[in-house]
Amino acid sequence: MTTNNALSCMMHIIEEIKPSHVLVASSQIEEILKDAKAQCVIQALPASKMLDLQLNSDDVKNVDLVVLGENLNQLEHAKMIEVIGVLRNHLNAKMLILCNEASTLSFSDMLSLGFKREEQDESGLMLYSYDIASYNKKREWNNSRFWANPENFNKYRW
Repeated sequence: MTTNNALSCMMHIIEEIKPSHVLVASSQIEEILKDAKAQCVIQALPASKMLDLQLNSDDVKNVDLVVLGENLNQLEHAKMIEVIGVLRNHLNAKMLILCNEASTLSFSDMLSLGFKREEQDESGLMLYSYDIASYNKKREWNNSRFWANPENFNKYRW
């Protein structure tokens, strides 16, 4: 059996993050984390809760990382996008999404949600990640020096 590059990349990212509480929407990934003896609390997110978006604040307290997998594929495309957006916006956690070629999520869907592709292996398994800290890169022009351009007042007519 060959190891999947996307799975090993996912485990490497999890080791780097060292989360204390992980919310997992995948029975396969949950088993992988348990087999790897991850030093964190692993909480399952069943597809039924994702359908109704029933996330009690007690259920998702102190979540450091959200890992979505095959449970996401049980939803319609629009619902997938909604669930990913709600989890990303409400938990403000780092997110990893592992999907295969059968998933209806496209590369442009993931980019529009702020994710970046970390790995894609030969089997078609893709790993996407989201981190609010690295989501918006600092740009040279995005500062107060360039906002108003006071040196151009009364020089040009717009």
